[in-house]
Amino acid sequence: MDESPPTDMPAPPEGYAALRDGAAFFVIPGTTIVTVTGPDAVRFVDGFTTAHLAARASGESCEGLILDGRGQVLALVHFLVRGGGDGVVIAAFPGTGFDLAAHLDRYHIREQLVIADASSSWEACVVAGPAAPACLVGRAVAGSAAWGDQAGIPALARLPGGEVTLIGMPGVWPGGHLLLVPAGKVGAAEAALAACGAVPAGASAIDTVRIEEGYPLPQDITDRTLPQELGRNDRAISFTKGCYLGQETVARLDALGHVNRRLVRLVGGGFLPARGAAVHLVRPGVSDEVVGMVSSACWSPRFQAGLALAIVAVRGLSGAACLTVAGRPVRPVDLTDAGE
Repeated sequence: MDESPPTDMPAPPEGYAALRDGAAFFVIPGTTIVTVTGPDAVRFVDGFTTAHLAARASGESCEGLILDGRGQVLALVHFLVRGGGDGVVIAAFPGTGFDLAAHLDRYHIREQLVIADASSSWEACVVAGPAAPACLVGRAVAGSAAWGDQAGIPALARLPGGEVTLIGMPGVWPGGHLLLVPAGKVGAAEAALAACGAVPAGASAIDTVRIEEGYPLPQDITDRTLPQELGRNDRAISFTKGCYLGQETVARLDALGHVNRRLVRLVGGGFLPARGAAVHLVRPGVSDEVVGMVSSACWSPRFQAGLALAIVAVRGLSGAACLTVAGRPVRPVDLTDAGE
């Protein structure tokens, strides 16, 4: 299989180098933000996710999956545990496709808590890259970054209360942190981050890095996706916590020790796989079957090739299997493999 870099490989997109080697920032419009507050909030939300929120200290962030009663994935979200009556903040990327606040409220009966969709009250800005922590100087207080003039980013000190809510998400972009800023104030946050050396990243760079990292957006999570198929067991699933909605399916798959499909990266060599294109398992002279579909794709500076994400049947992932997209060979790279 020819995996030589294409002669027309485009230059890395704007902001890519900063995301990989420095610090970059960008806004994510349409981010869903749900708050659950009250003395029962952490325990309640813990019953609806694969993450073990009850084991998290105040101020800690983590990934988690929200499942339906059959154990199928509704959303991959990010949590900030604030503890006590301050409860939990939940952030979900645009396109999730279901009402997270309404989903939780369906099960709210007598617990002492308040569920609120706060999406219109906040704007979401991300700072990421190995130098991002230097842009987040200040003192972490219950999951918020307390800013002051002495921190070197005085623009953020002028935000209401002098605080922005900070949710770590290193599994999306290396060094990534989501800053939830009061609505109308995101420009001040961007200016502050630029003042400390971060640079703006364009949409192409943002998507390229998260595909290289193997992080699935809602478009990559197909109907009837099971938790372990997404390859985020270490980041998003606790196998030791108590009961939660969909846990039976997670436990059964864990006992079986395998799934029938897996999210993988597909290296396309000198071509760019098209989103929506079928992934074929070809057995020359024997059979040709569809075993997946490309859900995200980019030109990858890291792989020096076209790169895609797809959930693929495991029978197509053996070393002897031949996978193709649009009649051209692709090589699967597991999400745990750096692949460089």
